[in-house]
Amino acid sequence: MTSSAPNRTEFKRCEMRSPRGPIHPPRNMRRGVAAAELALAVPLLLVILLICVDGCRLFYAYNTITNAARNGALWASDPLANPAIAGLTSQSPYTTVQQAALADANNLNPALPSANITQSPSVPVVGANVTVTVQYTFNLLTSYLGFSSIAMSRQVTMRVAPDTPNPN
Repeated sequence: MTSSAPNRTEFKRCEMRSPRGPIHPPRNMRRGVAAAELALAVPLLLVILLICVDGCRLFYAYNTITNAARNGALWASDPLANPAIAGLTSQSPYTTVQQAALADANNLNPALPSANITQSPSVPVVGANVTVTVQYTFNLLTSYLGFSSIAMSRQVTMRVAPDTPNPN
């Protein structure tokens, strides 16, 4: 009599299959997928990195020229620093508004030219306002959409202080 029960050697390894084939393709079919994905992603990530670096550099340069304009306006409005206001002896290490402004902008690259720092009016009057304008051209690392540089300008206005305080 023959038995209808299958022999243990007749069982084969069960594989999960879908109508289109194995659910997970063999490893040798996916060998280059990660390299291809990396090759597609790296250029995009590098562009994003360059944009971030330029953005940080631009923010730094903007803050630097703002501080330079503020320092120049502070010097121009101080009668103890600017001898043109009250005719007093200067107690400042700077002799011009350009020197005062450049003291805060000494680490810009390219350097800020002193011709880009202007003061209005040229001779400040006590009680009036003095305005210092700093202009700077920022060079980008790469040109985005045709832009290779950005022109920046900061203007700071301060009231000229009297040489002695008003007791009233």
